[in-house]
Amino acid sequence: FAAATTAYLANGKSPKEAVIAAKAFVASAIKNGWKMNDFVGPVDHGAYNRIEHIDVDVTEV
Repeated sequence: FAAATTAYLANGKSPKEAVIAAKAFVASAIKNGWKMNDFVGPVDHGAYNRIEHIDVDVTEV
């Protein structure tokens, strides 16, 4: 998540936009990963670009 946020910041997004985009990227990677067993499995880092863009909710803190 931190690396994705940093990448979006480096590409000119505002901090809020970067966090929202990073959350969507990571959620998509986890959702579309595959299971090796009931506990672990790799995530799909390319899912956000190939498969879907997940909508995320934003809550002000």
